Amino acid sequence: MSLLEIRKQWRSLSQAPHDAAAATAAERIGLAGSFTTDSILPFLGMAVVGHGLEKPTIDSAPYNQIFQLCLDWKSVFPEPPTTIVILWRIEDLFGNELRSWLRGDANGLDQALERVAELAVASRRLRASFAGTIIVSLPPYPHVPDQDIRAARSHAEAGLLHRKVLDRWATRIAEIGGISVVDLDG
Repeated sequence: MSLLEIRKQWRSLSQAPHDAAAATAAERIGLAGSFTTDSILPFLGMAVVGHGLEKPTIDSAPYNQIFQLCLDWKSVFPEPPTTIVILWRIEDLFGNELRSWLRGDANGLDQALERVAELAVASRRLRASFAGTIIVSLPPYPHVPDQDIRAARSHAEAGLLHRKVLDRWATRIAEIGGISVVDLDG
């Protein structure tokens, strides 16, 4: 099925009337991202429907408010979700640290890893305060405007930071427990 067909099916499902009893029994997903997530709603919604579940209600959090969401999810979503999905990119959350590293500052990597630890602490707080399902992403390979993709060193340095961030993040999330992971590169 093409991306356009998926969007059309979601639009059709979203516009179809549904009864209140089914709506309360269906999945309610709170979607947060370091980027605007509105464009992926149809694909997430149809993936849920494709697994034989009722059409979910999906509420998007304001973009790039992940730390705030983790600290107080109740203030972000109009109704309590059954699942919270958090998608993030390195260049959005740790852009300054990434650019610093790519420009030769050896502290940029350490600073990025400190920020990963802060995000893990916030995620631990979310896990403690939210009883539903939590899904977090592994971030994709970062792309920044001043990264010279023709320079092997730049590409290698970005790859090194990416691998170290992935490793630190996956380790910290596993230590928390009760949080599922989705790989945005895979």
